[in-house]
Parts: sequence; structure tokens; C-alpha cells
Amino acid sequence: MSKRMVTGKVTITSRGYGYIEVKDEQDIYLQKNQAVRVLNGELVEVEVHEKEGRSRGVITKIIERKKESVGKVLADRNGEHYVQLNNFQKIKILGYQGKGADIIRFKFTKYPEIKERAEAEIVEVLGHENSPKIENKLAIFKHEIPHVFPTIVKNELKKITRNINAEDRFDFRDLNFVTIDGEDSRDFDDAVYTKTSDFGWELYVAIADVGHYVEKGSQLDQESISRGNSVYFPNEVIPMLPEYLSNDLCSLRPNEDRYSMVVKMNISKKGTIKSFKFMNAVINSKARLTYNQVSAMLDDEDEKTINQFSHIYKDLKSFESLYQILKNNKSARGALEFEKRENKITFDETNYKIKNVEFYQRKDSHKMIEEAMLCANICAAKLLSKLKINSVYRVHEKPAEQKLEGVKEILKNIGLTLRGGDQTKTLHFKKMLDLASKRNDKEFIQSTILKSMPRATYQVENKGHFGLAYEEYTHFTSPIRRYSDLLVHRAIKAVIASNEGDKYVARKSAGKGKIKEVYSYDINELEMVARHISMTERRADSASNEVYDSLKCHFLADKIGQVFNGKITHLTQNALFVEFDDFVLEGIVSYVDLPDYFIYLEDKGKIKGRKSKKEFKLGDNVKFKIAKINNETNKVYLKLIWERKKII
Repeated sequence: MSKRMVTGKVTITSRGYGYIEVKDEQDIYLQKNQAVRVLNGELVEVEVHEKEGRSRGVITKIIERKKESVGKVLADRNGEHYVQLNNFQKIKILGYQGKGADIIRFKFTKYPEIKERAEAEIVEVLGHENSPKIENKLAIFKHEIPHVFPTIVKNELKKITRNINAEDRFDFRDLNFVTIDGEDSRDFDDAVYTKTSDFGWELYVAIADVGHYVEKGSQLDQESISRGNSVYFPNEVIPMLPEYLSNDLCSLRPNEDRYSMVVKMNISKKGTIKSFKFMNAVINSKARLTYNQVSAMLDDEDEKTINQFSHIYKDLKSFESLYQILKNNKSARGALEFEKRENKITFDETNYKIKNVEFYQRKDSHKMIEEAMLCANICAAKLLSKLKINSVYRVHEKPAEQKLEGVKEILKNIGLTLRGGDQTKTLHFKKMLDLASKRNDKEFIQSTILKSMPRATYQVENKGHFGLAYEEYTHFTSPIRRYSDLLVHRAIKAVIASNEGDKYVARKSAGKGKIKEVYSYDINELEMVARHISMTERRADSASNEVYDSLKCHFLADKIGQVFNGKITHLTQNALFVEFDDFVLEGIVSYVDLPDYFIYLEDKGKIKGRKSKKEFKLGDNVKFKIAKINNETNKVYLKLIWERKKII
């Protein structure tokens, strides 16, 4: 048995144990007698004991303690008020005078020990649990998301001028650029213009020129780095940039002149990008289109909508013809697409709670814009790669060898072979997903493949994007809401300002000097930023998911006891998850609530009753009722309906 020392942040689970994530290694497990001493997110040093193939940690030092947290005030049988964290740790709240169910921000006055509860005092009452958008406030403070722009940033904004000067830019105000977004969108990052040519198409993608207004090192820039990205809650957006920029000055609103970074691509009739040029430009969007309006024109050939936008209809048809080629190429390339139901949420305008959740079918109009943005992103990545400029790439690595072998073994058990051997590529996974789409166990196959995939991150080294099947990829198209894209803009702007890279950029006037003379980022600085914005992306996803789960519980609270139909979407060691047919929402069925002892057969994607031999597998349709809702953990518990000791 060997020992070693490791430092990392603790994650506490709802069952009371903890773990520490270590890059490129398995997690270090903390038993309950260790986890009880620390709080979620605290930085600790542990002595690691390797035993029976598992790393177990013993805390030797708590390096950084959590100073504040948030939660709902509850009362125990003795009338003592407390907040329960992670469904496990109870924090005694001192001096609380309310009636309970308030969401509070509190600071720790005493930290937990093995047999002693932590104590805290109130810093701020955020509101009652039923207050409008209280879920958002809870997530913001819990995840430490910056949400108020400091006065120094607001003062800097006042110095920004609205004047548009096209003197040193390409003037594209006569081109029929349009934005295509959702009905509720307010920040328009991108606009497109397409026309046919003798060789195929000319595709112009214009992106808001955030870099013109947000200078490196400014207070606004520092605040943008801190936020990393906008956070999208179901009923609110916490923007990366102040609304004066995100929804006004940078937003490509119709019939208003806007500074843009434009990439013009020459695309062949086979859908190959033959050449491209990035340039500083001024555009004037000719229409603010919604996905539904584009679909009405192109899919439904709605005469009224076509007449309304007759000035850009021909360009849209050209865009559609290009999209069909790009879509076919995407499939042939092997880019992965996982089937997933998407939801459309309707909110009550008085309390901002969910009124209804409906299934939403993505249209070709969504995918047209996606394909155009992919084209722009890969051109940006190619420029960075070819000119060897330090910047950030969007990296999605191949599944780890151990996980890849696990997938192959599971598929082998159901009579399938994942091709490729030691050189398994994205296309091999794509062919497996295509094959699965025709099988009854397609949900199991898709879930198995999806679980093997690592999360995409931002890195300074180009390692390609496995899921999209690109050798090089970055993010360029959303600088209003992602700091990564602003970094890429700055790199491209440096090329335009220099006298190098003529193959990839166009200039209105001659550039000066080498790229390295006008570009101020070094690799160490970029590595730090890449790690940070990868974290802020994860933070935003976690916060948004928690808000959605909380709103889900509120929406279903008056439906306890009602019967629904659904489909099994996920299986674990202790429970199965069911998605409602009526809503794109999920609930939990614990195996202990089933009238038999069920064994989890992970490699077969099913559970099996020991006595009844009854089986449930991913994708099975079931009938159930809502049994209870736990508002502390935001979980909805379901009870399967049995007739004659059989599930129907």
C-alpha cells in the first residue's frame, strides 16, 4: 500500500461522502468521517492511500475554508433553525427571527467537526422561497457568479462613443445581411449573407465587433474575464457584457450601422471552403428574422411571410441550398449528433414560475445558422493554426482508452462491433449511432457512447474536435456572450493590423509590422484564461441546471398523485430516471420502491427483478404517478403503476 499527498477541492455528495478530482486520474474518495469535517468547494490537502484499486484520502490540512454560502432556512423538532447543504450537512443559523422558508446568504462563524455542527449568521435575506426569480438568486450566490457591474465599469462605459466611422473598414452596408434568432433573443451576435457564384457560393458571416469596444486590460475587460460567459437561466440572463453593449451597441440590430468582424468564404459546389478572408467591416442588417419566420418561408412557402421579406428571400434560398450541401458533408464527415428532446418553456408573467413545458422540434432554420457558424469557426481556427498564433481552441478530445474499451465491450455484449481497432475515429461512432437508430435498444447504445465522451474545454494547444470531426476548431462567433470568442477576435485583429497573413485577411489600408509586434498575449497568460473560462462554462451549466430543476419542482407540485406516461432515459445503481411524455421533464424511481429486488446490469442497460425476472431497460415506456417532491434537493420522485403485479 503506497501513500502520496494531493491538493484539491472537495465535492460533497448527498450521501455524505466526498471526493477530490485530480486531472488525468481517478477521483480520490473521502469516507464520511473525513467528508464531515469540510464543506463543499473547500481546498484541502490529503494523504492518499491506494487500496484494492481505489484511492482513499485522509485530510491532513484544510488550506482554504469557505467563508459564505446560501440556502433555505428550515427548523428542526426543537425549533432550531438550520440550512441543509448537499442534502447532508446541517448548518445552525444563529439569530434568525423569521418564520422559515427564507432563502438567506450567511457567513460561517464555526466550521464542522466530526461530532459538531457548523454555525453561521445571516448576511442577507434574499427572499422567500416562492419569491419571483428566487431560484436565480440562490444559484448566483451558491456558484459565486458575478452579477453586478462595478461602478468603475459603468464609468468606463460612459466614455464609449456611438459614432460609426467606416473610413478604415470594409463597407458592407449595402449587402443583405440578416440575423436569424429565437423570438426572445435580444443580443444579436451574428448576421449572415449568402449569394450563389459560378464556383458555388459566397458566404459572409458578420460577428459583433466586441473587441473594438472592450480593450484588453480595461476594467470592462477584467469584468468580462471574471464572468467568462453569459449565464442563461430559463427566465433570465446574467450577461457577460453590460446591456448597453450586449443588447445595444454591439448587437447587430436591424437597420442600424454596426461595427463587425466579417469572414467571407468562397465555398465550392461540393461544400468545400476553398478560401476565406477576415476583415474589419461595417454592416447594416436588413432584417431581424426568427427561426419560425425562416421556416415559414423555406419549409412552408408561406406567401404572406415571403412577401414581408421579399427583399431578402432570394438570398435566403441561396443560403438554404448551401445548407443542404453542408448538412450532407457533416454526415459524411462523421460528426456526432445525439437525439434529444428539447423544451419550450412558458412562464407566468407575475411570479416567473413555469406555466407550461412543451416539446420543441428544432427546425432546419436553426441548423442553417449552426452550419454557417461552424464554417466561420473552422476558418478562424485554421488562421490561428497556420499562422501559429497563441490563442485558445475549442478542444473535444477522443474518449480515454479505458472508456473506449469499455464501450466496445458493452456493445460486444449486445452483438455489435465498434470498428476502428486502435484507431477508432468519430466516423466509426457515427456509423454506430446510425445503426442504433434502427434498433429497439437505441437509447442504451446512444447513452453508452455519450457517457464515454469527455467534456469539451478551452485549451491553448490545438487537439481538434472529436465530436465534430474537425482537426482544428475554435469559437469565434459569439463574443457578446463568450470571452473565448473575444480572445480569438483579438488574435485575428492583430493579423489584420500587421503586414502578415495576407492569405487569410483583407485590409482597407496597409498593415504595419509583424504579428508578434502588435499581439500582446503570451502562452502562459492564455493558459490561465483558458482554464478559467472552462471553469466558468461549467459553473454556468451547473447553475442553470439547478434553477431549471427548482422551477420543475414548483411546476409539478400541484400534480402529485396524477398519472403520466413516460420513457426510461437513464439507469444507475440505485434508481431509474423517467422523462414525461407530456413535458420535457425527468423524475426518479428508486429501486427500493419497486416490489422486487432489482439488479442493475450496467453492461446491458437494464435492471432485472430477482424473483419476478421482470426487466426494465433504457427506452422502455412506463406509466407512473408523482409520489413526492423534495424541494431541498430539487428531485421529483415517481412511483410506477402496477396491475396484477406487473408494470403497464
